[in-house]
Amino acid sequence: MSEFKREKRYIVHKIGKPDWNKSCVVVEEDWPEYEIVWNMIADRVNGDPYFFDELQATIEKQAAKIAELREKASAHLAEEQQYGQQWEKTQRELKQTLTSTDSTWLAEHDAEVRRKVLDVAAGVAADVVAMYCDT
Repeated sequence: MSEFKREKRYIVHKIGKPDWNKSCVVVEEDWPEYEIVWNMIADRVNGDPYFFDELQATIEKQAAKIAELREKASAHLAEEQQYGQQWEKTQRELKQTLTSTDSTWLAEHDAEVRRKVLDVAAGVAADVVAMYCDT
């Protein structure tokens, strides 16, 4: 889709007092905006709330909501990074423990070590689920 550009495409003759120094906007009656523009002008002339004032208020509310969501997302990202760093530290410590442990002891306690590793992983998974389900 090409970028919108203003163009001088019409010559408009104002009935009454012509002012040749003014510019205007033309909205053709077969355009979807035609009735909307007439209603906006009628609202302005009748002193009713201007459509764009309401629209601007809505946009500002949505912008505030977006800012709030971005802040929450940023906080979650920081938590995830911290969690990731903790998990990496736990993995390093576990690896160091396992590699420095006597292989005979490790063979004897293999099931216990595996259970502890699975318990740690389950705890991490539960914390992550809780973090996302609480929000």
